[in-house]
Amino acid sequence: MLSESLNPRDLFELCLAENERRMAGYDARLLRPCLVPTLARFALRFMKPMRRNGTPDGKPT
Repeated sequence: MLSESLNPRDLFELCLAENERRMAGYDARLLRPCLVPTLARFALRFMKPMRRNGTPDGKPT
């Protein structure tokens, strides 16, 4: 996946998934980063899904 060009939405989703994977190994009682993951999830709400060719879904090419 890293050899492909990533659009911003895919990058945010990849980073959030990696954050969840890495944080899963720690005790849940420990303080965890929350500001940046929360901001990333909020930003994803406003990002349109993209096709692999870089055009927004639902738009004719």
